[in-house]
Amino acid sequence: MTRLDLADVQGNLLRGYGTGKRYVRHLIVTVKRARAARAFLHDATVGTGAVPAITTAEPWAERPATCLNVGISATGLQALGLASASLATFPAEFREGAVGRALKVGDVEQSEPRNWRDGLGDPDKVHAMWTIFADTEEARDALAAELEAEWRRSGAFSVTTRLDGAGLDEDRVHFGYRDSISQPRFEVNGELIGRADAQPVAPVGALLLGPYETTFPDVAWRIPEPSAIAINGCYNAFRILEQDVVGFEEFLQQSARQLLDEYPEIMHPEVDPVEFIAAKLMGRWRNGVPLSFAREHTLMQRARPGHPEGPVHYVDGMPVLGDLDDLNDFDYPDEVDNFDDFDGTMCPIGAHIRRGNPRSSRIVQRSANHTRPIVRRGVPYGPKYDPATGDDGERRGLLGSFLCADLAAQYEAVMYDWINLGLQDPRVTGTNDVIIGANHERTSSFEIPLGEGRTLTLRGFGRFTHTVGAVYLFCPSMTALRYLARQS
Repeated sequence: MTRLDLADVQGNLLRGYGTGKRYVRHLIVTVKRARAARAFLHDATVGTGAVPAITTAEPWAERPATCLNVGISATGLQALGLASASLATFPAEFREGAVGRALKVGDVEQSEPRNWRDGLGDPDKVHAMWTIFADTEEARDALAAELEAEWRRSGAFSVTTRLDGAGLDEDRVHFGYRDSISQPRFEVNGELIGRADAQPVAPVGALLLGPYETTFPDVAWRIPEPSAIAINGCYNAFRILEQDVVGFEEFLQQSARQLLDEYPEIMHPEVDPVEFIAAKLMGRWRNGVPLSFAREHTLMQRARPGHPEGPVHYVDGMPVLGDLDDLNDFDYPDEVDNFDDFDGTMCPIGAHIRRGNPRSSRIVQRSANHTRPIVRRGVPYGPKYDPATGDDGERRGLLGSFLCADLAAQYEAVMYDWINLGLQDPRVTGTNDVIIGANHERTSSFEIPLGEGRTLTLRGFGRFTHTVGAVYLFCPSMTALRYLARQS
């Protein structure tokens, strides 16, 4: 096993910075003076004078108040002086960028690049993204001011846009779901990183380029040349995902009324039908409990007598089961009778988390089950939604980074094959994910099996999540940043 030099890897890739780093600012920049920009990159690998250091994956001796990371686009590598011959060795999807690959990932109609905000639809205006993670707003703003002052002094970068986000209570997103639960689990230098998980441990090569095992047997990712620019780096599909919170809540209410009209007899009296619908759409209750935890009961009637874990407890209309530290330790293995959920009675086949990660359930692309792990780092933007206020006109959404070693085989494949189109199972093929899919009122549908041959079918919903900006970035290692700094 190749030992990983954590001092060469940017932080927030293999493991997140934790809930303490609640405040985030993404600074989208263009290269103004290439020589000054390269000098800044060099100084940021060590932290000198007015230039703060980029945070690495090395364990902290003392927890810092802020962390700093950077990703560079294909146009940014070119602007920094990377040779054309070297840039040509990067994968086509990275060079084409988020604008060129929009159709592939479902960024169409309202979400297409011509409608993106803040200049993000123009690759020549998006050369790099510097990201600040901070414990407080004051610390974030101070580091941002320090960076921008140095860029003005040296002429290294000019800021295209500033994107601020802040974590909500209990790591919730604006749709009300607890987030950041499911992440790939890695073994790094003999240490397991991540929550308990019933899935296989992901090889480091699922995230980082280099001499590492990948998720595809006997397949190695293409390494850009020279290797110094690529080893220990990864790709980031960064997306600004605006959420129609008002429309989503109205859809939940409407669907709950439909459920009670069509099947009034099935609901447990302590279960909120709105929360029941929300859980079926996601595959988890909004408090984070996965539907598979409830495999010994139907969620629509009282717990069966003799249930080994005792009766189910409900809080705010949702079941509270198991240890919160084990929220990701589950699977859908069809070959195990007690866990079998082939028909989706517990977790619908088209539920968001099952579409994005089928785990061990039976799918058409059988060998692909565990080949597309993606590290997700995201933070909400916009004020918390208050249902009592209704539509206040505020913009809300998620600033999301989707990290992997191969954009086409991992991120794009999940978005194209599974989230949209539903190619993993004939029963959902031709439909799109309700939460983030490219849905249209004329064609949308979602089926909720209720047992005993009963099915609730939801139709006529539009798109609840719109892309308002995106960029494909490469997150270089410290070695790669120093290599870029030596270009001319």
